[in-house]
Amino acid sequence: MNLPGRIPVSIRALWLAVLVLSLVRFGIHLRAAHVAGSGVLAAALIFALFVLAWAYMSLRLGFLHGRLTNFLRRLLAGEYETGIRDISWIQDEVSRLTALANKAGERILAYDKLRSERTGLSFRAMDTIFRRAGDCIALANMEKQTIRFNPPALTLFNATQETYTFEALEKPEENRRFIRLFLLTVLKDVVTKEWDAQLRLPMKDVSHRLHITVIPFKDNSEKAALALLLLKPANPVGRQP
Repeated sequence: MNLPGRIPVSIRALWLAVLVLSLVRFGIHLRAAHVAGSGVLAAALIFALFVLAWAYMSLRLGFLHGRLTNFLRRLLAGEYETGIRDISWIQDEVSRLTALANKAGERILAYDKLRSERTGLSFRAMDTIFRRAGDCIALANMEKQTIRFNPPALTLFNATQETYTFEALEKPEENRRFIRLFLLTVLKDVVTKEWDAQLRLPMKDVSHRLHITVIPFKDNSEKAALALLLLKPANPVGRQP
């Protein structure tokens, strides 16, 4: 892949060009030695050693390029249980580089497992608190655009379905204010806010006027990834945001 603003250079082409130029040079040297009648054997030996050295380096570097490219592609695809196999009885710069790459892959795999364990533990803890909380609460997932209600909230609305999409909640006419203020809070303000709104779950006849506290949880980009909604009966007079 050519990057804009950069001059494309093929190392493989340069490597082959060096080989061709070296072969031509050795050919001229061999011819000169043959004409002179001396040094032919030495020139042939040097030529053979050069070919062997060039072949070894080409094979090793070609191996490194192919295996390292595949290794990095697997890492980028999230396949962390991977590595680079090398010839065990050879010790050179390529083998040291592959060993270093394998060690980096092991570190990434260990970090990914630790992250998964911590994420799973945090999720289970949050789910337990969510289900066992005595108050009516809901959890909004901004990526999935869903709101999940806990058991007390479901009892309040006489419902059994836990999760509803933003689109489904927006359909009842009395929910328009709720959806508008909720999205304004989590997408624009991204700070804790309280307001009153009427709320009815889809396919249910029960509707309640609630005092709603929205607590957004920001990610590293300062955008709300999750939001906690505390649902309480509103005062008879009602509160405005």
